[in-house]
Amino acid sequence: MVRIRSASWVLASQVTSLLLRFPLSVVLARGLGPAGKGDLSLVQLVTSLSLAFVSLGLPSAVTYLAAQRKVGGRSVLRLSLVFAAVPTLVLVLLAVLTGDWVTAELVKVSSSLHLVLGCLALFPSLVQLFLSSYLVGLGEIRTTAITNVSLLGLQLVFVSLLAVSGMLTSLAAVYAWIATTIIGATWFARVALRKGPAEGLSPRGVIREGLTYGLASWAASAVGLLALRLDMLLVSTLGTVSAVGVYSITVTLAEMLFFIPRAVGQVLLPKVASDPDEGARISARMLRSVWPVTLSAGVVLGALAWVFVPVVYGQDFLQVRTVFWLLVPGTVMSAIAGAAGSYHAGSGHPVRTLWANVANLTINVLANLALIPRYGIAGAALSSSLSYTAGALMQLLSFKRATALTWKQVLVPTRADVQEVWFAVSDALQWKRLKRYR
Repeated sequence: MVRIRSASWVLASQVTSLLLRFPLSVVLARGLGPAGKGDLSLVQLVTSLSLAFVSLGLPSAVTYLAAQRKVGGRSVLRLSLVFAAVPTLVLVLLAVLTGDWVTAELVKVSSSLHLVLGCLALFPSLVQLFLSSYLVGLGEIRTTAITNVSLLGLQLVFVSLLAVSGMLTSLAAVYAWIATTIIGATWFARVALRKGPAEGLSPRGVIREGLTYGLASWAASAVGLLALRLDMLLVSTLGTVSAVGVYSITVTLAEMLFFIPRAVGQVLLPKVASDPDEGARISARMLRSVWPVTLSAGVVLGALAWVFVPVVYGQDFLQVRTVFWLLVPGTVMSAIAGAAGSYHAGSGHPVRTLWANVANLTINVLANLALIPRYGIAGAALSSSLSYTAGALMQLLSFKRATALTWKQVLVPTRADVQEVWFAVSDALQWKRLKRYR
């Protein structure tokens, strides 16, 4: 029987990432203040949105094809280098030509150099995305998990050294982040060349065979990411960079709740791609197990944030306490949507996720435009929860129709589910026990 413990390596990496992201956010908030933290968050937002829109969904297609052993590491590396270089050059040129207007009206970072760096970071980020997607498709969960944790730890080291030396500025933090991304892309390239089949589809063959799947997946993921991140962009456009800094800390805390859903999704996609019938059963079990854990973690983290945010982050970030609670319902619903979305992607039907994300984005835009001018970042958080809930409900309906399961089978945890979650979490907190799954 396939157990939730198969996600333990990814879950362990997410738990460790959580432990690393917290001190990283503290060092950045204390060292940069709301305005500097806002600068860094907006630079990373430029990269992540560019990443989603220029990839055309091919990283998801690479995962799908790698799970079926149709592509080798060398082809994926060649494809990633070409695919990353062209859009990066175009975006950097646009940033140089229009940077002053963009930074004044849309992405209100301190200088056009921040914008250019955000565009430059697209190259190593896209290469890393292609190669890590390939390794996930091959089932190299442990390798990917350990690498991602190590890169986050390295970024923490870089930022901490800058803070101790008195050299931590928003630009220095951006350089540290880009350096970490380059190191990650290089390491993933080294590993990918040693894994998987020696022969397979050429880069052109990957595009030809994977583009149909990839475009549907791309549309879904790009719209989904825009729904997740548009609130921060609108806070920048309608508010100030300092408001972005405060809101980014709130989002960082809320995203700590995603460590289990992300682990589930990363394991589900290749499993569903290789065995759709078994994948449906596993998806249902993971879906009904994930949301109670995410809700419980949100309540605990919200209570801790109320006490410790003023002490840890400082009085400038006091609003994080109340805004976080407005994000919790949406975070729980996103956990549900993530598990269902991974099933749709793995079964070759990402268009089901696309329509849910379109609804999510539409409600997000309308609600943000109505609420941010009046309520600031509290309005952004409330808009996100409303839109995430609508998108998650659509994902659930399509998952239920596709699998012919009852609502009880989809949403109500069983005693066995609770035991599986306990095993997975306990294994994640005891890395030595994970040796049995190598």
